[in-house]
Amino acid sequence: MKNSPLVKLLTWLLQWKQLQVAGLVVLIGVSAVGVIYAAHLTRAQYSKLQDLEKEQDLLDSDYERLLLEQGAWAGYARVDEVSRNKLGMKAPSATDLVLVGRASGPNARQLERVKR
Repeated sequence: MKNSPLVKLLTWLLQWKQLQVAGLVVLIGVSAVGVIYAAHLTRAQYSKLQDLEKEQDLLDSDYERLLLEQGAWAGYARVDEVSRNKLGMKAPSATDLVLVGRASGPNARQLERVKR
């Protein structure tokens, strides 16, 4: 049985050099799978990044549009028009103006002049 082909094959496979070669083949295979997996993860993350950048661009354009709309609604002319037409407001006449201030201090003389 020592001379059977199976025994010769196992004896040859279990030699140190053949074990080293087999180990290197396994390590190369594992390394190749790792490179493939890393490339896959990179592509997936890059795709996610592109989706997020597209969403950011859409949000930026919405924000700019809302800023323009806010500027249009908050403009002085618009506020004046709404206050006059819809709320019935008007500028007070000079006789309806009342100045409120402190009665003492440096502005007291100015307050007295306005009262007269």
